[in-house]
Amino acid sequence: MAEAAVAPWPTMLGSTRSGCSCSSGPQARRCAGAVRPEAVPVAPPWRDRGYGLALAAALPAVALLAACTPLSLTLRWPGMPVLVMAVGVLPLLEEIVFRLGVHDTLATRLPGRVGALSHANLLTAACFALAHLLQHPPGWALATFVPALVFGALWERHRRLFVPVSVHAFYNLTYLCLLGAPTGVS
Repeated sequence: MAEAAVAPWPTMLGSTRSGCSCSSGPQARRCAGAVRPEAVPVAPPWRDRGYGLALAAALPAVALLAACTPLSLTLRWPGMPVLVMAVGVLPLLEEIVFRLGVHDTLATRLPGRVGALSHANLLTAACFALAHLLQHPPGWALATFVPALVFGALWERHRRLFVPVSVHAFYNLTYLCLLGAPTGVS
């Protein structure tokens, strides 16, 4: 029996991949056949050690980036528009494109894993890093590959867009707090 296409919006709002947000009772028994095993959500992100570790890794990751990459720009604290874009808008838009679009499309076409990482996650992280070449020096764009793997792993584990978006936003905020914004960006 073929599965019906599922809109991404229930997933973004925190329900399972099939769009069913039932957890118990008669409603859940009716929906049980609609929920695929991989769609069963794990513990809420705030109780998941991986989510906490991903957030905690932001500071050393950005510090390592700053230490390993020569700063050729004069950096300063960004204006409010940059802060809103970098912490609010861009993480949401990028995660919609890269998790709901690229990652999920690749996951259906390229099953399999390399160790703990899915092929879809590896290729999506590569696309994510390449896309950052448009706005960042090559070394910094390449450095987005590892955080993109983290965002993808969180997406695969939780299937709630809030999870990679919130970690992505925190990484961007940490980046701005430690390094500021390039001169000319306000």
